[in-house]
Amino acid sequence: MANGVCHTEYGIEIYLTRPDLGVDGYPGLLEEIMTRVSDRNPQLVECLAHHQGKECASEAGGKSPWMFIRRARVGGRTPLVAAHLPVTHKATPAESAQHKATKERIIVAASPLRSGRRC
Repeated sequence: MANGVCHTEYGIEIYLTRPDLGVDGYPGLLEEIMTRVSDRNPQLVECLAHHQGKECASEAGGKSPWMFIRRARVGGRTPLVAAHLPVTHKATPAESAQHKATKERIIVAASPLRSGRRC
């Protein structure tokens, strides 16, 4: 977990341990970054180390550079913390033979002349 992130749309660094998040002039910033990932651009909050071109241990462990913010429970406090989102899709260098064959079967089945179906 991290306590510094980058807001990709504003291009600003946000420090979650500071009361003002380390920035001025962005009303509603806390609510914006605390919005559920499913309700916002998943690439809105970026790992600060990644943004600065540094190596991040979480990314090396298979996580994405994109993050979500939540409140943690530490003792009696609830500080803001950032955590990496999981990688949802891993790019492959080439299309597999099985995938190519499946696409070809779909094309043949969907073709009105070959399948005998017409609109």
